[in-house]
Amino acid sequence: MASFTDDIQPLLGKYCIRCHQLENQEAGIRLEQLSAEIRDEQLNLLKGIQRQIELREMPPAAEPQPT
Repeated sequence: MASFTDDIQPLLGKYCIRCHQLENQEAGIRLEQLSAEIRDEQLNLLKGIQRQIELREMPPAAEPQPT
């Protein structure tokens, strides 16, 4: 099972945070504040992230892609 700190947070840092943080909130989405303690209000955001990755809509084609 993936751990947020060891597995998820590094992926967000590598592929997402540059464009989705306080200083640069593309589409109004911030991801640097996510933590292992998932709150109810984060569930839709996390499902959206999963959907975007599965559909290969994020990261954008010109950016490095996760395998």
